[in-house]
Amino acid sequence: EREVHAERSHRRYADVLDAALAGVSYVVGGESGSGSAGGLRVLDVGGGDGHMAEWWAASGHDIHLLEVDTASAQKARTRLGEDHVTLHDGKSAWPFADRSFDVCLLLFVLHHILPEEALRKTLTEVARVTRKKVLVLEDVPHAAPTPGLRRLAAAVTAEHFRPFGQDPSVYMCNIRPDQAWRPIFEAAGLEVESARAMLGTLQHPVPHLLYTLRPAA
Repeated sequence: EREVHAERSHRRYADVLDAALAGVSYVVGGESGSGSAGGLRVLDVGGGDGHMAEWWAASGHDIHLLEVDTASAQKARTRLGEDHVTLHDGKSAWPFADRSFDVCLLLFVLHHILPEEALRKTLTEVARVTRKKVLVLEDVPHAAPTPGLRRLAAAVTAEHFRPFGQDPSVYMCNIRPDQAWRPIFEAAGLEVESARAMLGTLQHPVPHLLYTLRPAA
């Protein structure tokens, strides 16, 4: 039953992100196209064991994954291939050329990054290596529609940190409302193109925001 729930959860996010990727154009060998036909070079930042990256690899995209956890990176290599996964120290500049990816994905990653300097460094590197779009998914428990649901969403979000060995009393400061994320993106050289709300459900009570960003001109 847990596997079925996980599959439905992943499919929910994959459908939304597939739609976002479909609107991104690419050029390969002089031929132009759109993400709906595949062909995008995508960096999944903090993609863990690669379970989400498999969706887009199966759609024909050229998926690369950047990860700081050794065990997760090794699992990702079994899914995506040795050449598609980079283990990073979380501190130095990323080993990628400027504007080398059509799209960067940051899926529920930013709230795990502390201190603030490391968060801003991550976003600055994202702006540097991205040509077209940056897709960011973040939890926004503050956006739940009633006080009771907001309390539930905040409690679920706090518990989410524990499997990563992160203390919720420390990391909950990174669960930010929309008005707090926007200036952080802009300071890193990323312009907000759109922000789409994903409402919580009975199974997944925490609302999310999907940001579509672009590197500043």
